[in-house]
Formats: sequence, C-alpha cells, structure tokens
Amino acid sequence: MSVQGQPAAAQSGVTDKAAAPASDHQQEWRLSPAWRKPLLVVHLSAAFGFLGSSLAVLALTAAGANGTAAATMYPAAQMITTWLVIPLAIVAVAAGVTQALVSPWGLTRYWWVAIKLLITVVVTIFIGLTIYPRIAGAAATALGHSTQPLTGGQRSRILSSWPIICGLLIINAFLGVYKPGWRLRKGQRSQDVSGPGR
Repeated sequence: MSVQGQPAAAQSGVTDKAAAPASDHQQEWRLSPAWRKPLLVVHLSAAFGFLGSSLAVLALTAAGANGTAAATMYPAAQMITTWLVIPLAIVAVAAGVTQALVSPWGLTRYWWVAIKLLITVVVTIFIGLTIYPRIAGAAATALGHSTQPLTGGQRSRILSSWPIICGLLIINAFLGVYKPGWRLRKGQRSQDVSGPGR
C-alpha cells in the first residue's frame, strides 16, 4: 500500500517516531536546574567580580589622571587588571557559554544571551590587547622604569576606556537579571527555564 493510502494516525506515528530521537538528542546535553545552579554561581561570581574589579581600576586610573600618586595608582591598577580583571573575564565567558549550552536558554536562542556573550568577549579582548599594555606602560613609567615621563594625554587615554567598559558590564548585569524575551530563533522554551537556576 502506498503511503498516501495509510491512515493519518499511522503517518503521524511514523513522524513521531522519527522525531523522537532528535528530541532526545537535544535534551541529552542539558543539566537539571539542581546541577546548573553551581555553574550559575561560578558565572555570577566571576561576572560581578569582573565588574567590581573594573570599577576599582576605573577609580585608580581616575585618581592617576588627576595627578594623585601615579607611582601608586598605576602599579595597583596593573596588578588588579592582571590578577582579577582578565582572569575573571575569562572565567565569566567560559562559565556563561557552558551555562547556556547545558540549559534551555541556549547561545543563539535569545537576544539577551547573545548580546551578553558578545559584550563580554569584546570587552575581554579589548582589555587584553589594548588597555592592559597601556596600564603596564604607565606603571613602568610611574615607577621610573622608563626615561619618558607620563603625560597628561597618556593618563587620559588610560582612563577614557574604563567608564565605557563598566557601562557595558552594567548593561550585561541588567540583561542577566531581567532576561528580556526577545528571541533570535523561534521555538517553545522548556518548562524548566524558571526561577533563580536559569
């Protein structure tokens, strides 16, 4: 008998059986909310630590730009950037990507997830490749390791990026808390996307 001659229920049964493995495959990498919460704690701790340490560097570079004890401000800013800002940024990205992959939110299902990831990755790369060399150079100059004096223009350039960085990280915090419902891809969200374990 041809497929067209089969009852609709039988055809539906074939379709359901064919679709079932794909559904199971999509679910196999997801963790339950109870297992996702420790990962969420790591991500949130790193993300807010990233913001807090960036605010500390902002305060130090602002003081340095105003001429306050450059020999103290810039080495301290370099130390915080080296041991807190950059490592916490990397942990925030890694934990955030993992959290998205093992939860119903996904990486490319919601705008707020994609925007948060983009902001964190871009800011991390920008700090590592552009901001950190400037701070390290200012710290070396302030400690007398360079024959060139630290100019007002250099101080202003080091300071100018940090308000933008902190503003972007605050936007990230807003998106993470309020989770706007803008969707990149259509599809029904799983029922376990609820509560603080998201």
